[in-house]
Amino acid sequence: MNPLIAALALAANTAPTLTLDEAIRIAEENAFSVRAAETRVEKARQQAAEAQANLFPKLTAEGTYTKLDKGSTANFGPGVSVVIQPDETKNAKFTLSFPVDISGNIGRLVRASKLSLNASRETLQAQKNDLRLNVRTAYYRVLQAQELVRVAEDNLASARERLANAKKQFEVGAAAKIDVLRFETLVASAEAQLLSANNGLRLAKQAFNNALSRPVETEFELAPVQAEPEKVEDAAKLVEQALQNRPELKAAQKQLEALAFIRRAEERGLNPSLGVAGVYQHNFDPGFGGRKDSSLAVATLTIPLWDSGVTRARVKAARQDEEQVAIQIEQLKLGLSLEVNQAVTNLTNAMARLEVARRQAEFAAENFRLAKLRYEAGEAIQLEVLDAQAQDTQAKADLVNARYEALSAYAALQRAIGADSPNPKQ
Repeated sequence: MNPLIAALALAANTAPTLTLDEAIRIAEENAFSVRAAETRVEKARQQAAEAQANLFPKLTAEGTYTKLDKGSTANFGPGVSVVIQPDETKNAKFTLSFPVDISGNIGRLVRASKLSLNASRETLQAQKNDLRLNVRTAYYRVLQAQELVRVAEDNLASARERLANAKKQFEVGAAAKIDVLRFETLVASAEAQLLSANNGLRLAKQAFNNALSRPVETEFELAPVQAEPEKVEDAAKLVEQALQNRPELKAAQKQLEALAFIRRAEERGLNPSLGVAGVYQHNFDPGFGGRKDSSLAVATLTIPLWDSGVTRARVKAARQDEEQVAIQIEQLKLGLSLEVNQAVTNLTNAMARLEVARRQAEFAAENFRLAKLRYEAGEAIQLEVLDAQAQDTQAKADLVNARYEALSAYAALQRAIGADSPNPKQ
């Protein structure tokens, strides 16, 4: 095969490599929760447009056709007959109406609808904030599973190498049969660990695709994450940052403002209302003495005098709506404070475990290296090498787990404060 064609075919079959930012972008485009929230934003936008339209004139057209059993005529002498009422009449009427917002209620409802639109936008951002946490966590789990597979592969390769050496020594009488059996058992255990690690990687990839709302069988590769979690500042500052950033709280505050405008509109439910209209009418069959064209202007002032307590009840109900949202805001603030403090604590603990895991991995690697040297020099037994190898493999796995636990804890803190960095530039 032509080398160029082979290279192109290989490139076509290579799974795309995603960065974390690209994965988040794909998830935001595909996620069902985000798409549903976007439809709610669009609905709120149209409701705001509807409320705004109530401030402007409206034009209506009306056509009327009437058919009588017979018309009316009048005779004015021989041969002179005049139609008084034709048996058919056709009329066209155009009405231009304009509301005069003398009580300000239409304007209040417009402002309320705009605030509700802003609240729905903040709710959309809250969905995206939650989604970013899910994608980051799934991304880190795939990388974690990949590194655990490499640890298992290295462990299996080392076990097979030592089994091969034991067999050679057994053949020349330098090792006992029990040593060969021990290494065969070690290889079988390492193969089982590798199988488990590969299965874990497969499941992690499927979970990652699900987080991106795409078929779980989609092939991909992930770019490694080199950055370490940032050191966090005082938790109290992060709580303040969360109270400023978290879209759930912003949405509730916008909704509370909207409900205040609605309540004020209800309080003015007994205020007068004024409507102005202009009417033009064309009569196609005016009859005797009738006008073919006519126009008029109408101003209607409505003054509610008594509504049996309907307005009072609506005002009280509106105040309860405000109270419910105010309680929700208090609950959100307390919940955000707890979430941030827990995230800071979890990250601090995870960073401490990561540092310990690094030192244990360094110690285990050095201990394994020295155990092999002592065994080769005849100063150690095979069991010491096996124990050192097991400790080295476990320490490597612990280090991988500790690193991605720290990254996941950092992602939880990012979600808690509603920002990518807990230490924004001033």
